[in-house]
Amino acid sequence: MSPRLAQITQEFLDGGGTFEKIKLSECFTVKSNPQLDKEIFTFSEFSKYPYFTRTVFNNGIYGYVDYFDDAHLIKGNSIAVGMMGMQFFYMAHDFYAGQFTKTLFPKFNGLDADIALYFISILNLYQERLKAELVRHFESFLLSQSVPLPTSNGEIDFDFIRRYIATLKAERLATLKAERLATLKAYLQAAGLSDTILTEGELAALDALRQNRMVWKPFSIGDIFDEPQSGDIDIQNRDINGKGCLFINSGVTNCGIKGRTDRDARTFPANSITIDFFGNAYYRSEKYKLATHNHVFSFTGDVIKNRPVGLFLIATMSYLPLIYSYGNMATKPTLKKNVLNLPVTDEGEIDFLFMENLISAQIKSAIKDILYSKDLEITTTAEIINNK
Repeated sequence: MSPRLAQITQEFLDGGGTFEKIKLSECFTVKSNPQLDKEIFTFSEFSKYPYFTRTVFNNGIYGYVDYFDDAHLIKGNSIAVGMMGMQFFYMAHDFYAGQFTKTLFPKFNGLDADIALYFISILNLYQERLKAELVRHFESFLLSQSVPLPTSNGEIDFDFIRRYIATLKAERLATLKAERLATLKAYLQAAGLSDTILTEGELAALDALRQNRMVWKPFSIGDIFDEPQSGDIDIQNRDINGKGCLFINSGVTNCGIKGRTDRDARTFPANSITIDFFGNAYYRSEKYKLATHNHVFSFTGDVIKNRPVGLFLIATMSYLPLIYSYGNMATKPTLKKNVLNLPVTDEGEIDFLFMENLISAQIKSAIKDILYSKDLEITTTAEIINNK
């Protein structure tokens, strides 16, 4: 319980409120829903009536349907439950239902989304116990349970419940917004960026790529990189102790990072590229070590101007795993002969500025996409909270 919720609860108790155990039979009646097979309906996002089923996904709603008849229409502002998942959901509007579902109707006045949410948090505590009961015993078992409810002057204190739920909702939104900000800061820090606003150079690079205005030229790996290097000792699994430099292995799991080791071995520099015998290429932003038996090669050189350029270069190497395998393993000589198509300036030199701007733009766009999902989560949560 958060400090604010604890404060609200203490204020309630100090004001004479108490938590009393009340039988659910005093709060609700249970009715089996008139069932309709989903095959008779045409589902549409533009339809009005929810079709409730035994699923625990999407608040138990399989989809939305048009009006069918009054005989099977179930009154909303109630709590529905499927007999398989045994998870309770608030149904704000009138709805239709499938097989093996029931609805709890309140015996008290004033049920709304917030009051229902409070009760549902209690009802769902019985989910596993209800799954163990025979369906025919559902009603008798559930209604016989006594649950702690806030009361004042011998009556359920719905004002306290609404205040409590409103605080929960506000805290949830605040948490999501804080997570969004933390996500933004983390990704910007990892990318070495200060914001996600595209610069003129980045916009120009994206436009040049879209309009196919760039000139590309083939360069062999051996011509633009220094001589590839290998590890000097046989590092074993027992040497991986979580200390020291990264230890790079062959393969794609965790980008080839096996762990960390402080074993005395040759250390390769940051701002370099590793390629294993399968052709998997990764940019390395920190120092690392290689084992003699792992068939991983370190590539360095002035061509790797910085991280964005390094990321661009490994993108152009993405075809290598298509030509190397167990039966045709990459070696230093074969890798040096492989060709990379790189953008060039009007003078025919590698266009490092374009490479930097393009990768930077793509990183910013990726961060924006991640933030969009966070914003969507916040918006959706706010809509649910506000019952829109």
